[in-house]
Amino acid sequence: MRTLRSLPRQPGAYDSVLDDLARRAQFPAALEVVENLGIRTQKAGAILGEALAANLYAGTSGLTVVGALNAKAGTKGLGLQGVANVLAGTTGLGVCLALSKIATPP
Repeated sequence: MRTLRSLPRQPGAYDSVLDDLARRAQFPAALEVVENLGIRTQKAGAILGEALAANLYAGTSGLTVVGALNAKAGTKGLGLQGVANVLAGTTGLGVCLALSKIATPP
């Protein structure tokens, strides 16, 4: 990390690494990269924020966004659209609409 910190870099240079860590649910490693390299990009904030929020909502830790939502719904292996619809009590809605129904219940 020390060597990486000293190298010149453009903003967003580590976004693909953070994406990969997030896909593998390696959030402690992603957080370590963000902290130790001083990464302050929109992508870094979004990856960590989404995962932390989903895990907080689901009462889990260390899961991907979809993994945390599946845990909350009591399902396994559903994609984002499917699990969002289960949590919203709907079927066939797009991701954004289903998630908005969860966020703003009747």
